[in-house]
This record gives sequence, C-alpha cells and structure tokens, in this order.
Amino acid sequence: RLDELGLRLGVRYLMVHCGRCQHPWYVADVRLARGAAEVAAAAALPAVVKRYKPRRRKCQVCDVWGANFVCYEDKLCETAPAFLCATCFDALHYTAGGELVYDDFTALPYEHDVV
Repeated sequence: RLDELGLRLGVRYLMVHCGRCQHPWYVADVRLARGAAEVAAAAALPAVVKRYKPRRRKCQVCDVWGANFVCYEDKLCETAPAFLCATCFDALHYTAGGELVYDDFTALPYEHDVV
C-alpha cells in the first residue's frame, strides 16, 4: 500500500523494474479528498502532472554515444563532472585484462538530465 512507503515531499525516488529499466519520480503534493466529487476524482490518481523532456548528454571523450557514467575528481578527465559512455569509461579506467587502473575518483551511473 502507498501509505506504507514512508514517502517525503520533493524527494526524488527511483523505480527499477526488469532489472535495469529505471524511472525517476517524486511526490509534489498531497491533499486530503473532501466531498464526494473529490473522492470520485481521486480514483484517477496518481496523476501525471507534467512530463519532463529528458536531455541525454553525450560522452565527452568520443562525442558519439550517450553518457552512461558521470565521474567526479577523475584525473584523466578535463572537466568535473565528466560524462562518459560505457566504452570510453572502460577504456580509460580498465586494463585489457579487466583490472581497474586507479580508483581515486567517483563514478556514478548517469541516466539523463531533466529540462
């Protein structure tokens, strides 16, 4: 049940299904239904109020593929944060044998920016 989730207003949540499909969402407003008309209208809730257009950044190394990672404090990247596709991220940070070259940076999964 929804009341068992412990949701907070304005906090971004992430719904994950099928292993990798991710959908960000948040609760913008909570109201108590008053009167028969509002109770009947509540049956159509939750409602999508606004759909945001996602903006996917390109990889800053190859400038071809969409970014899969955002890196902070990475000595091989010119900017911070740096947005990298999976291919360039692996090429910069892993040897041919699959070993991490260095680990003094932070890398997080990157989905998209909301505009």
